Amino acid sequence: MATASKEDEPQNCWEFLDCPNEIRDKCLAFQKKLGDTCWFIITEKEKGCYGYDKYNGCINCPWFKKNNPDREAP
Repeated sequence: MATASKEDEPQNCWEFLDCPNEIRDKCLAFQKKLGDTCWFIITEKEKGCYGYDKYNGCINCPWFKKNNPDREAP
């Protein structure tokens, strides 16, 4: 039985969240190729992030939680 390797996992937020192309193409994280740590550049004024909007903030986004397992919501 083959197990998934780290290389098989999504390496960017837009892949993990399966962002629609029309949203992804306007996304600052996608444009700057910072999908591994998008929460550092997405701010309250940077609305339009699929995960931020869908999950009401980075702290609630499953991509953020996957990459920050020790961080708890305030």
